[in-house]
Amino acid sequence: MATVNIYPPDRAFCQDPIWIQIETNKIVPDYAYFNVYVPDSDGLGAHVRITWPGGTLLFTVSDPTENATDWPYAAGLPIINYTDNIEEFFRQNEIITDNFKIIRVSDQVIRLYSRLAIPQTFTVSENTMDATVITAVSTSALSQPDNLRALVEVYGDTGDTETDPLLVKLHAPYDFNTYLADIDLSAAFNLKPHLPDAAQINPDPAMSALTVTECETVLKRYYFRYADKYGTPAISEKLRKTTDRYTAVWGSLTGDTLRTGPEFLCHNYRRADGGTFVKPVTDEQPDWLYFFNFDTVITTVFVNVLIYWSDMTTQSYNPFGTTPIGIGTEKIYNIPVGYNQLKLNTKTPGAGTATNATIVSYDVRLGPLDDSLNYRTVIKYQLYPAAYYGHYLLFSNGLGGCETVALRGKGFQGIEPTAELYQRPRTASEGRVVNLEQGDFSAYNQKARRTWEFSTGLYSDPFYIRHLQQLPMGDAWLVDIENRRFLKVIVDAKGFQVSEDDANLFSATFTLRAGWQDQSFNI
Repeated sequence: MATVNIYPPDRAFCQDPIWIQIETNKIVPDYAYFNVYVPDSDGLGAHVRITWPGGTLLFTVSDPTENATDWPYAAGLPIINYTDNIEEFFRQNEIITDNFKIIRVSDQVIRLYSRLAIPQTFTVSENTMDATVITAVSTSALSQPDNLRALVEVYGDTGDTETDPLLVKLHAPYDFNTYLADIDLSAAFNLKPHLPDAAQINPDPAMSALTVTECETVLKRYYFRYADKYGTPAISEKLRKTTDRYTAVWGSLTGDTLRTGPEFLCHNYRRADGGTFVKPVTDEQPDWLYFFNFDTVITTVFVNVLIYWSDMTTQSYNPFGTTPIGIGTEKIYNIPVGYNQLKLNTKTPGAGTATNATIVSYDVRLGPLDDSLNYRTVIKYQLYPAAYYGHYLLFSNGLGGCETVALRGKGFQGIEPTAELYQRPRTASEGRVVNLEQGDFSAYNQKARRTWEFSTGLYSDPFYIRHLQQLPMGDAWLVDIENRRFLKVIVDAKGFQVSEDDANLFSATFTLRAGWQDQSFNI
């Protein structure tokens, strides 16, 4: 029967391995061994040779013991202490530990089990030891069913067993030394980033109600069934079902991550120095938060904005009233939180704020209606002026969400053309006159991809630029604000300079290539 020795994490990123370990009791080992009975001491110089396939050792009773083959002399020690010495003596010999498992059977018996469960013949020879008794026991191979392997079936959890889809069926052989099979479940999850609603890019007129969207492509709830499978033909035993449910999320953790797993926000808004992360944005920049709710208690949240005015005053603002967002457990939602998306462009200063004050930054806070001070997520935004030539990039941040970055520096646009050339032979009818109108060469399959070279512009915070290291690692889209659409692009992965030591201002410059190609440019 198969049993689960190691379960997957409750929540894991599917681009990382998601290991489980299955153990079987169908492998019955029968190892060859040497049995060592130690009732008393032998005289100095007594010796014995043990031999097994591929190795032999000659032990000689010595005092003192200088070598790994010098058998300890009892010198009047009690039997149990002398047997301790013999056990330690075996463990000090590299050849013994490489080929045998050393097991203390009783106070006076030590057994050297072969590490290989294959037919072997062991012998004891050249034996002049009278008190210590060493016997060799040969053996047959492992006893196991034919074609034995672990079978795991991974199912998507829809809440109804009748409709739960089979995501993948995995097989793995068992290790004969451990009776374990390690299986990576990550191949079961065909997940991908979820693009936000393009209609929310530049809402005009402003949204009257907050619209949140469930991101079904970035998360999969699952369970698995498992069994031993063997025989000819191979047939599985009863497939047992895990009682727990697990969650796989699109993305991957870095080796030096500060996270222990997915949290309420599918963004890595953390600074390595522990400081507060502040995201730079412009007033025309759309942005979205990807909220991951895995709390069975919190099923409604509302959006609150804390506004920072230029005269140093603050104001709490509920752009959509106190209408809560209905959310489900173990689901991810994207929520529009850009300046115009939150209707901050229509917000006027409140009481106690100068009438000519402007918004310089704002915090987006999500939390339960009944506990406004215990927000589940707080994201800080710093406003920067938008350049008329500015562009915006949406990218998959590697943690299940997508976020935008303002490209405020001057950019360059071009095309990357390709074509195939062929030579057209001259015909006899052309005589000696070369037809320059037709030429001797022509081209076919002409096409080109658009290219852009963009810069983020300069910032005094190096941590935000380091945060953008994710850009060449995942999917990206140019945000077409005027036409409200996302244009697939590829971030050049050949080089990405992050920051320079002992600098005061920081930026990132990189090249984008269109995710499509054209045979004409009729703009």
